[in-house]
Amino acid sequence: MSGRKPDSGLTELGIWRLEELSNSTQRNPRMHEMLPDLYLVPANNRKGFGYSQFIKHPKGNVLIPRLKATSLSNSYDWFKKMGGVDYVLISDRHFAGPGCIEVAEFFNANLFASDIESKVFRKRCPVSNKLGLEKNKLAPHIISIPTPGHTPGQLSFIVTAKRKKYMLTGDFIRWNHGKCIPGTLSKKRLSKSIRSIEKYKPNFIIGCTDYDDNCSYVEFKNPKKQVSEMLSTLTKV
Repeated sequence: MSGRKPDSGLTELGIWRLEELSNSTQRNPRMHEMLPDLYLVPANNRKGFGYSQFIKHPKGNVLIPRLKATSLSNSYDWFKKMGGVDYVLISDRHFAGPGCIEVAEFFNANLFASDIESKVFRKRCPVSNKLGLEKNKLAPHIISIPTPGHTPGQLSFIVTAKRKKYMLTGDFIRWNHGKCIPGTLSKKRLSKSIRSIEKYKPNFIIGCTDYDDNCSYVEFKNPKKQVSEMLSTLTKV
């Protein structure tokens, strides 16, 4: 599946049209390779908010689920072909649900979330691997970093793949049609998390993707300028 090249003036953005994915069927969901070894995975019947993210990696495949009230069971055969799922990483309370437990148990994967967020969704998605709000190394190729603001215990994850650092931010900060969309407009709540991005030196920042989005990611080439641009989207105290 081909994607549209970045528009002139948007050289730091990767913008991909997803109209073809809307034709996915329940029994034959289509996956989109957004970046090398990083795929978007629709929930059954394209229900819920949007796509989960899957990273194929020789040291353990990673799933960032978006499954508050949905499932990925129709994609299990595809996951098997890709080598299964080894790590299920929940960013915040809005993405956690029975589907996360289901996929983790089916593939015997390690399920992680922050301690703060897991207390909120403990009934619908109990998590045994609870993380504090500090940098945690979960595997040789995975670290969790605290990015609170949108929710109090939100985590982002950096996965090193193809010698690149993919920072997966959930809805802490995301892009659509080239526009930066913060998880809250509050400077007080989100500024610190945005400023922290620079020290982790990701190559790409990838937010969550709704079904009707033009899926976009940012190539993090000019840290000071790009962090400043992200901070400029915070218009409330």
